[in-house]
Amino acid sequence: MNAVAAPATLVLLSKRPSLGVGKQRLAATIGAEKAFQINSLLVQCALDLLNSWQGPKILAVHCQEDQDWAFSICGKGEVLVQPPGNLGEKIAALDSQLRGSGHQRILWIGSDCPALALPDLEAANQQLDRHPYGFHAAMDGGAVLMANSRAWPPLADLPWSTNQFLSEIAKVCTIPDGPPLIQTPALPDLDLAEDLAPVLGTIQNTTSEAGLALKRCLEEWLEHERHRELNGSDLAKDVSSHLEQAVYSGGVQLDQKLQ
Repeated sequence: MNAVAAPATLVLLSKRPSLGVGKQRLAATIGAEKAFQINSLLVQCALDLLNSWQGPKILAVHCQEDQDWAFSICGKGEVLVQPPGNLGEKIAALDSQLRGSGHQRILWIGSDCPALALPDLEAANQQLDRHPYGFHAAMDGGAVLMANSRAWPPLADLPWSTNQFLSEIAKVCTIPDGPPLIQTPALPDLDLAEDLAPVLGTIQNTTSEAGLALKRCLEEWLEHERHRELNGSDLAKDVSSHLEQAVYSGGVQLDQKLQ
């Protein structure tokens, strides 16, 4: 029988969804309004996960202006404001602050991976009994979850938001007992238009209201794109056919003149 792991604190790093703010790489392909809609649903999925966590929970918002919004949707969780700096500096500073308040085991998530679920969080917490650092792999070479039971090593200079992130943070989190534990299978996070289909594939069995709304939104967009591509393909065929006919007709007319 497995021993029950000590409680962990779950921290969600997020910002209030706003049109034209956040998910800009996605917006560049699918448009600002659709990206805002998807981002809002992603954040709601992450908030549902946060509020379902049985341990201490914290919503760390991007700026002070987001605090009123955070208090209105965070349930019984605590709200903190992210300190300045890059993501590594923010996490390190928050980690120090939380440890000073008595939090020892901490799980860190964002809002980009709606497939992340309670069993993944519980598994990460259990892994902290075996190693002070742990991660859940993302398909793009990053991590969709970070976990630690001791202070983080320096994080500021890591290649955040690149496909080298997980391998590099694993190096700095390796201790004499061995490298950190990494959960698999890797999950997709949603940053680019090409992530839409993989993310949809991982939430087919979702039952939450936000998850179902996200599923419908992604399905509608991908179906729209399929129709657009098919129509574009049909148009290309029509143009090609007309060009071939024009070339053939021109050749016939030229032959008649030569005769």
